[in-house]
Amino acid sequence: MKGKTNFQLQITRLILMQKRLFYKKSFILIFVLISLFSFAMFISSKNNGSLIKIALYADFSKENAGKTICTELLKNNNTFSLISYTLFTTKEEAVSSVDTEQNDASWIFLENIDEFIAKNAQEEMIGKAVTIYQKNDSIKLSFAKEILYSKLFSEFSTFAYKAFLRNRFFFNNSFSEEKADEIYENFINKNSLFKIKKTGISKDINFLLSPLRGLLCLFVMICAFTGTIYHIEDKKRGQTLFFTKQVVIFDGSLIMIFLLILFKIYTTLFFELFAVILFSISLYHFTDILAGLTKSTEYFVCLIPVLIILSLIFTPVFLNLSIFKPIQMLFPSYYYLTSVYYPKNFIPFVVYTIILCSINCFQKSHPLA
Repeated sequence: MKGKTNFQLQITRLILMQKRLFYKKSFILIFVLISLFSFAMFISSKNNGSLIKIALYADFSKENAGKTICTELLKNNNTFSLISYTLFTTKEEAVSSVDTEQNDASWIFLENIDEFIAKNAQEEMIGKAVTIYQKNDSIKLSFAKEILYSKLFSEFSTFAYKAFLRNRFFFNNSFSEEKADEIYENFINKNSLFKIKKTGISKDINFLLSPLRGLLCLFVMICAFTGTIYHIEDKKRGQTLFFTKQVVIFDGSLIMIFLLILFKIYTTLFFELFAVILFSISLYHFTDILAGLTKSTEYFVCLIPVLIILSLIFTPVFLNLSIFKPIQMLFPSYYYLTSVYYPKNFIPFVVYTIILCSINCFQKSHPLA
């Protein structure tokens, strides 16, 4: 009965603490801003927010390499938004879209592209299969052209291999296209130059939404700092309040999990929950240690924006700069962001959390002790 009474008392304290926190305007403001920002990113990801926009033109009146390549490229519009392709019915419209900055470049495929590729495959080298119109060259357009080259090479290799078969092994016209296709497909399927294997937990995420996890991670970090300040101020006023900091971190983590699931950027619920729990515990001790080292609320508050900026730069929110790994390993956000997609990294995350907990327990000059 006593245990039940204690449990009820703890629940009552939690409810009262939540009620107290929701009277704080700054607490509400943080939650509202991160939610609005997340929804804005989600809405932007649904629009045409591609980094590279390419106009395409090919002769679709008959089957040819240009039609095949354009069809494959257009399918990618529904997979990732990094590059978007738009098919035009005339060359003039495709080129004009670059002049009006509607697209970054236009790729114009020859109407007789099959004949052209076949002649090039026979080492005649009579010209160019695709004409590219663009205002200026850039790294992103060079990246897009690599995709075009890979598609063209696939078509070119088909014609080149068929020409090789005819010239070296068959000396009459009875060798059919169907037979050449059969031999080529059999060869290419058995003799790939590379093999693709997936590692970690794979999850296809729109590139505009990919930084959202890291930004939500920093949001929970801000909640931990905020909870620490609330706790310090309560102690200064001589108030003995339970769960102030824990409730703030819990609320922030709950919002994070909710948004990850809502926008479908989570991996698996089990790993997400385990990672967020570890992250919350590590943040609790991380901020406690910093508060004990600064020994002053003013210094601690001044340290917050510095640590948030350092986390934004050195942890893989946008980029993973491995050259700064010694600095990255100081932040809880680094372990969280690297463990979600690679479960094997949970072990260093657990060790890091235990180390923080040990340091916090034995820190003698802690202002919250």
